Amino acid sequence: MKICIITEQRYHAEGFKNLLNIHYPESECFIGSLAIESAELEQFSSQDIIIIDPVDSKLQVREDVLNDLMKIKTNVLVVSSLDEESFVLNCFYRGAKGFLLKTNYLNRFLDAVNRVSKGELFIDQGINRYIIMKLFKQDKSEAKAAPPIRPYKLLSNREWEILESMAQDLTNKEIAKKLFISESTITYYSTTIQKKLKVNSRVGAVVKSINEGWLNIKHFHYSEK
Repeated sequence: MKICIITEQRYHAEGFKNLLNIHYPESECFIGSLAIESAELEQFSSQDIIIIDPVDSKLQVREDVLNDLMKIKTNVLVVSSLDEESFVLNCFYRGAKGFLLKTNYLNRFLDAVNRVSKGELFIDQGINRYIIMKLFKQDKSEAKAAPPIRPYKLLSNREWEILESMAQDLTNKEIAKKLFISESTITYYSTTIQKKLKVNSRVGAVVKSINEGWLNIKHFHYSEK
């Protein structure tokens, strides 16, 4: 695997590199800074993944570097402690395949790298649910979506049905009305789904299911609230 890490924080870059070398011993890993010129970035178009923290030492987002990166047709994973809505959404709108919060990177870093290097979507579960839902709405495409592949033994048919409704940002009350069952039953199912998926929230269940390819948001139809 060919990997490029771009950040102003050298100690983080070295930590990423060491972790990657342990799990991907055959990988080639290059470390660059945010001072890199746009012309130099083009040489990384052949990389399997570019990992970037676009916030410089003055805590300013390097919009120019992000813009140049997104012009390169390669897989980009943003790793940052900044979780402001406009920043997260702009990263994805510009073409980033993944976003990982630094607070979670020890637990999710390798998973994020593995998925993004394959061109798959990765969204940190710590990202605010409203940001995620906005992203999902924006990400819909007119192209025909591939059907999701699900481990049906993991959840019951009813639980998959409820999880799909959660992914459409419906409240428990709305889901209950839609499925003609009580709101308390939805609450029970929601708790059961979270336990089975080993997550701590509804949005965690939705994000994990999308990351795993069990749900495909391009199939969903959203209504503005």
